[in-house]
Amino acid sequence: MRTVLTQGSDAVLTSSQFDRYIAASQSKEVKDALMAVTTKAVMEYGAFGAPWMVCFKADAQWQAFFGSDRLEQMAYYLNARYPTQAHL
Repeated sequence: MRTVLTQGSDAVLTSSQFDRYIAASQSKEVKDALMAVTTKAVMEYGAFGAPWMVCFKADAQWQAFFGSDRLEQMAYYLNARYPTQAHL
């Protein structure tokens, strides 16, 4: 994984950034935060898998979506334009 993230001029992360993020991901603070947000997603929004996305409208209404293939439905729910491949 490190090679994929740090190789070439279009690298996403430098090697030192990668090392810092991996080390931080193992900390109790980060693990506790992940547990808290996961618990909230399950208890408040009915999450049962990943990716689980919750869209909020200005009037406090919300809708949960499961799966990366639901981006178009999210855009429709939010009255947003979704760029289809024809528009790219």
